[in-house]
Amino acid sequence: MQKRAYLLFILLLVDFFVLLGQNLDTLLQNNLVLDSIIIQNGDTVKTQIAKSSQAIDKKVDYQCKDSLVMEMKDKKITLYENAKVVYDNLTLTAGIIKIDFDNNLVYAYGIYKDSIYSERPNFNQGNQSFLADSLVYNIKTGKGLVYSVFSKQGDGYLHGKYVKRENDSVILVKTGGFTTCELEHPHYIIRFDKAKVVTDKEIITGPVWLEVEDITMPIGLPLGFFPTRTKRQSGILLPTVGESANRGFYLENIGYYFGFSDYVDLALRGDIYTRGAGL
Repeated sequence: MQKRAYLLFILLLVDFFVLLGQNLDTLLQNNLVLDSIIIQNGDTVKTQIAKSSQAIDKKVDYQCKDSLVMEMKDKKITLYENAKVVYDNLTLTAGIIKIDFDNNLVYAYGIYKDSIYSERPNFNQGNQSFLADSLVYNIKTGKGLVYSVFSKQGDGYLHGKYVKRENDSVILVKTGGFTTCELEHPHYIIRFDKAKVVTDKEIITGPVWLEVEDITMPIGLPLGFFPTRTKRQSGILLPTVGESANRGFYLENIGYYFGFSDYVDLALRGDIYTRGAGL
């Protein structure tokens, strides 16, 4: 009698654990959420991310060299190394690019290789193109914030520490400068605190001052206007900057151009030397 009771207890205990295991499997299957997928270089995956009513409505193409991380729950994708995103007429390349599909935002950064910041974001859309340290951009509204911009504008080069992109043709710059020196760290530059840049047309600033070899010169104007389009337009004529053993630092051919009409114009130019007078 005692042996039968013992065997019955063992059978009941086995049945309990079998049922418990089945319930746990069902519970895990019903509540399992795939948080992220990591795709290494050479792997492929087909997936569809559910979109909100405010999400972007055009195809986004993306690729990268190293790896891709998909956060399915948050509808985000991160691309690593030689990342590239193409959306409509926008092409963006960077070391790291993050796409937030729910909020229509794209984040781009460079990466450090051997202590060197490389693969900086390179932005191209319409007539605008620039190199930056980092940026965040709304691909649906066309607005964005950009940090440490370097961009060619007309015959010169625009530098900006903080830039707000308003649309395809207008950007606002805080703490920047304009120069004809093609180096990212120019030998000379006309500095300003704030500016409005209309692509392929003009740069309008507040007070401007000259900086040569990182030294601020006692030369300035209450405002600046730099034409950047090929058609004739009134504006400041950027000088040739250099240094002479006899005359010190100099500005040659600095002046202002007046484009009165297609048939009448006027250019006033002069030279300035730190050790002498110019004309």
